[in-house]
Amino acid sequence: KKEFGDLALAVSVKAPSTGCCLNVWTTLPGVQFYSGNYLRSDVLSCDGKPLAYRGAFCLEPEFFPDSPNQSGFPNCILPAGEEFDQTIIYQFSTEE
Repeated sequence: KKEFGDLALAVSVKAPSTGCCLNVWTTLPGVQFYSGNYLRSDVLSCDGKPLAYRGAFCLEPEFFPDSPNQSGFPNCILPAGEEFDQTIIYQFSTEE
């Protein structure tokens, strides 16, 4: 079990068709996943191709939703004068 503030592997994904892999390491306690349900085909990607429904996803390390109201969740409130120092590492690789 990871303690809050310890760097740990949070997510590991692989695209079987391409072998592209993504590992996300973080000191934050949670990860928000966005599935691309609302990508619009009239918006073009960086290479000029239309975006596709669920054609991409987003992984966002963060505190848990509703953390301020849940005593069992790590505290996400930053008092005045304190610093916020967390780490997120996106590690890309390829496999055959």
